[in-house]
Amino acid sequence: MRKIKLNLTILFFILSYLGLNAQNAQNGISNLTITPSNPNSTSQVKAIANCVFGGMNCIFKGSTVAINNDTITVVAKHQVGFFMALCYATDTITIGQLSLGNYTLIFHLKEFNYNGTYDIDTLNFTVSAPTDLSSHIRTNHVSNIYPNPINDILNVDIDILSSNNSKLQILNNLGQIVREEKIKDAKSQINLSQLQRGIYTLKVFIENEYKTFKVIKN
Repeated sequence: MRKIKLNLTILFFILSYLGLNAQNAQNGISNLTITPSNPNSTSQVKAIANCVFGGMNCIFKGSTVAINNDTITVVAKHQVGFFMALCYATDTITIGQLSLGNYTLIFHLKEFNYNGTYDIDTLNFTVSAPTDLSSHIRTNHVSNIYPNPINDILNVDIDILSSNNSKLQILNNLGQIVREEKIKDAKSQINLSQLQRGIYTLKVFIENEYKTFKVIKN
């Protein structure tokens, strides 16, 4: 009987300790980062939030991402248990590719059932240009493309022009062709003013060869 009372006493102190720590633990974000830590305009950016909750469980219930110019708003929702304990969670939310520039990430940690806000944290970061904008699949006679990034007009210079089979294609990040036309001159100007901001793949075909470039549309 004494042994049972002793075990109950130990259990009581353990539960009291956990409950006290849970009461002292504020539901919130302990650390907010992004990956990669130094993204460029070809990176798949993700937000990573380490969170702590004063409940027995902290089930992740979904997230939303909204991008408005240079402000990125992420909302992550959790369902937190009523029994006092400590629950830790790491939320990894995909933001996607971003254009060049400076951004502010605002991360909202919310309660699922009542839509209450546990915590809000912010992080500022910069998206830079890739160190190598061109990807060589095969070699041909394309000598230069410029400017890159571009606003409206892209210049394509070719050393040797084949009148029979010279063309270019522009593909979006889904691999869909959004522009295709014949190349008629050694120095061509391509009007891309109708394209939205983002990362595109330029394919230049000459004879039986082609070469690809990553181009950034501002």
